[in-house]
Amino acid sequence: MENKVLIQYNHTDPCSFARWTTKECFQFMSARPWQQVMDFYSDVVKDRKPLSALLGKACLSKSNINNRLESLPPSQDKGGRWARLTFKIVVSYHGGSFDGWQRQPGLNTVQSVVEKSLGKFVDERKAQMLKDKGLPLEGAALVAGRTDKGVTAVHQVCSFYTWRKDVKSQDITDAINSAAPGKLRVVSVTEVSRAFHPNFTAKWRHYLYIFPFNDEEDMEQSNQSGENAQNFKSLENYHEHKNGCDQCNEANVGNLVINDNEDLETLKPREFTVSRVNQLLQKLEGKLLSYKMFARDTKPSRNE
Repeated sequence: MENKVLIQYNHTDPCSFARWTTKECFQFMSARPWQQVMDFYSDVVKDRKPLSALLGKACLSKSNINNRLESLPPSQDKGGRWARLTFKIVVSYHGGSFDGWQRQPGLNTVQSVVEKSLGKFVDERKAQMLKDKGLPLEGAALVAGRTDKGVTAVHQVCSFYTWRKDVKSQDITDAINSAAPGKLRVVSVTEVSRAFHPNFTAKWRHYLYIFPFNDEEDMEQSNQSGENAQNFKSLENYHEHKNGCDQCNEANVGNLVINDNEDLETLKPREFTVSRVNQLLQKLEGKLLSYKMFARDTKPSRNE
């Protein structure tokens, strides 16, 4: 068997001098105007400000088309276990007002509020079963994906089913909207096929990360974009030149640390620049990935 030569990561890599320290990162992040972001999320959830104010109308029009494609037609009236009604519920909620989506004892979560609101629509058989077990009268909601504490959802998709025939979409909307006004809002409720599953039926997911700048920093981004891109290119070429040797021994690494400390310190970035981050993110683009292992009724495969 051929022996493989394994190169262990060297923690004395000279590029460490070109990175921000933990203290520098904390100071920079603490100075961000995060309250503006929280206020924007709150206005979107309350339907006071459209998401197009940040993303543009083109992105939202595409989302609306896909949203209609996900809503499957209601199933035909059948008896037995097929007689139940399934509803697709799209909600928006403010992340700062909840401790995440998933139900947790003693915490104010979105799932607990939604399921408590759905309790009045539970059929008699399930209501009796919950009563016999000493459990509260609550419905069961499946969700497309859980969110952590502080994360705001604009179009979170969940589902709920019941064997009661008298439940209407507007009834569900009114019940959830009255549970936490200003913090949780129903975008839409539609009756769908019992085959609908908010997780497995999803065709796409959008994750939005807002990184706020102060007014003076926003001006600097546009004025220094060209200069920052050139500095980043110089720094990148610098590392490629220094790391170009195929064989590096301990003595060489030591010399790199001693000789390069001063040069790299001068190239260390002193501010956050969009152009530099965009160039770094380009290295992640074009990766071929398969998500079949997360799908239902398909064989897990990584080669297609």
